[in-house]
Amino acid sequence: MAAAARSLFGAEADPPPTVPAAESADAQRLVRLGLALGDRSDRERDYYLKALEAQPGYAPALFHLAELRRGRGENDEALKCYLEALAADPSNSITHFSLADFLWHSDVDPSPAEGASPRYEIHPKVRRLELAREHFQRYLDLQGKAEGGSLQTETRLLIGQVEGDLAAVKNAQPVPYISWEEAARRLKRPADPAKSPYEGPRIPLAVEFEKGSYLLSYRSTYLLDAVARALESEGLRGATILIEGHADASGETAANQALSKSRAQSVRDYFVSRGLRPERFLVAGFGAEHPIVPNSTEENHRMNRRIEIVNWDETLKARGVKAETPPSEGWAKSETAATPNTDQTAEKKEAAVAAAAPPKTGGAMKRDQTIVMPAKPVSPAPAATPKSGGNVWDQYLAPPLSALKIGGDRKPKTEAAPPPAPSSTPTPGATPTPKPRSGNPNEASWLSAE
Repeated sequence: MAAAARSLFGAEADPPPTVPAAESADAQRLVRLGLALGDRSDRERDYYLKALEAQPGYAPALFHLAELRRGRGENDEALKCYLEALAADPSNSITHFSLADFLWHSDVDPSPAEGASPRYEIHPKVRRLELAREHFQRYLDLQGKAEGGSLQTETRLLIGQVEGDLAAVKNAQPVPYISWEEAARRLKRPADPAKSPYEGPRIPLAVEFEKGSYLLSYRSTYLLDAVARALESEGLRGATILIEGHADASGETAANQALSKSRAQSVRDYFVSRGLRPERFLVAGFGAEHPIVPNSTEENHRMNRRIEIVNWDETLKARGVKAETPPSEGWAKSETAATPNTDQTAEKKEAAVAAAAPPKTGGAMKRDQTIVMPAKPVSPAPAATPKSGGNVWDQYLAPPLSALKIGGDRKPKTEAAPPPAPSSTPTPGATPTPKPRSGNPNEASWLSAE
């Protein structure tokens, strides 16, 4: 891949169309002189450094400096140069491909180069492979329908191989059932950078939702009840918990990310309805960014559609990072987190009360609405009760399939009470109701109207 990149940026080739026209001629000349050497010597390196002095942020100089340092085994410096080259020219597909290939085959830890807020994964190889997959995909997105279809086909095969390596490292499978004791044991495990994150304080759950929706299935409430009980056990009662939503690779990227976050919020809301404090939870949606198996079969798609519960305190302890550091850009603090009353204005207090109140059963639910249920036993009774009867949380859950009518409403079927038998003795003073002439029960009303 290095040779292919040199042919595109090399002395015989014209500058790529993504290079700004205002770049210094001296920087271009110095890069060409470095490429003419091509021996990874200090002299070649000095040409690239002088080019950066003549034109700071010159993407070709940064790219070739990264390739040189990669060839010399200076992996940490090479990674920084790759990232700086992408910052200077993010639309260059060759840089994305070369960085992906470098991350896949090196042992560099990408977290320090990502700045003060690294990704939450503590296993460097997991993060490295995920970044490699991301940049291979970015290369495909930039190439689009351009010429060079063979290289695009090869890249898709490489993505599949990277996902296979990820599956081997993660060694995880979402669980459809778990006891609260086992859930508590897993979430108390210490995080170890030398092991898979799934051997630490993290549990992948096979939580079921309606297709394309954030509505929980009744079948998954038993699984979530066990986890909720574990979160209130000794050693976890005060822990901060990250709830992650993940999707498969089908569908649009933006839609998958939004849906995965909405599903994580639904799980958070369910925990709150079981009496857990909302300020304990962080919520994040990652879409299809972090598969645990390749998205190659329908069964693998099902495994990648999952919810993960993470003991956030233990994860950050292994990193030595403060607890308030977010997991990524996709995260969100619980909207119902408590705020000291001393800092609230009257409007904020009213908004907080409105957010904590159970939603009305009439009308459509809003996605950002949080249902807060008191812990059981409760005294006094909840302030609001659905008109349809049952628990306030019932409207957030999908009804069982046996209760659905094809083409009808989504409420469970209920048997109507049989009409009372007509009395054989007429009531004194009452007007007799004529009997229908046919089997239509409404025919009597026609006759009375006549």
